[in-house]
Amino acid sequence: IAAVNKVHIGSSFSVGNYREVEYVKYNDMMIDNEHVIISREASAKINDTKGKVFCVGVSAMRGLEGSLGFGNKVRAVNHKVSHNINDKNKALITKGLLTKFYEPNTIPGISLTGICDQNVLFTLYNKALSSDYKMLEFGDYLLIK
Repeated sequence: IAAVNKVHIGSSFSVGNYREVEYVKYNDMMIDNEHVIISREASAKINDTKGKVFCVGVSAMRGLEGSLGFGNKVRAVNHKVSHNINDKNKALITKGLLTKFYEPNTIPGISLTGICDQNVLFTLYNKALSSDYKMLEFGDYLLIK
């Protein structure tokens, strides 16, 4: 296995991100801001990956994608970002994601369609329900690559 560089970014979000939404309206709505902290050192390491970014958590992916500047370069930030990721607004630099299982009609669930086909996600979600997988904080995880 090749060496893996890891960086830590800080992210905080509000419980409003877990409210149910109508998928059609999600593309048009302003989602709750998340406070994101990405140091200069972290942004430099991320930009050196040349597009081989793997995130742990939807909030990390949204924060990272929301910090993109000119040329899709990650900027060092310490402020609130609001970034919709979905099937129409794809993740630009995130190529893989380790995340919890979310209901499809929540903001984190819809955000997954920015990195994985919606039909595949519904198939996985239905499989998770029929196999008694656990959702959210104390549940099972999903690896999207």
